[in-house]
Amino acid sequence: PAFLPEDYLPGDLERIRFYKRVLATADADIEALRKELIDLSGPLPEPVENLFRMLRMRARATDLGIRSLVQRGSQIEIYFLKNAVVPIDAITRWMGIYKDRIEFVRSAEGDGLRVSLSRKDPIEWILDFLDGLATAGSTPSSGPGNR
Repeated sequence: PAFLPEDYLPGDLERIRFYKRVLATADADIEALRKELIDLSGPLPEPVENLFRMLRMRARATDLGIRSLVQRGSQIEIYFLKNAVVPIDAITRWMGIYKDRIEFVRSAEGDGLRVSLSRKDPIEWILDFLDGLATAGSTPSSGPGNR
């Protein structure tokens, strides 16, 4: 889970204001916002760390041309912007790694893929996937696998 626990940031209005700030924060300012929250309320509990991990993940996905990234049960669905360029070596690597656990999906807004996972931490899997996509076409990468 990724949220601001009531016992970490007790005021309802304070939490709502912070969520609004999180949504409006530019990617470059995520770390400054994280430090501000630590100064305000102390070390971040796991749900708050997850919130910041998701913010970094959102920024990275946007930079890579991803318009939607969703977990549905044990599956991750990733959809690219219509004009996104996905390197052929990334697609080939995914087919080799995921074999029968990957499905390519057509969409008018931009094609995507669906991968079935058994991994316990989908956020880490997604971050690994994004890292592999970022390096595709420039250096060989083994991809995130399904650890």
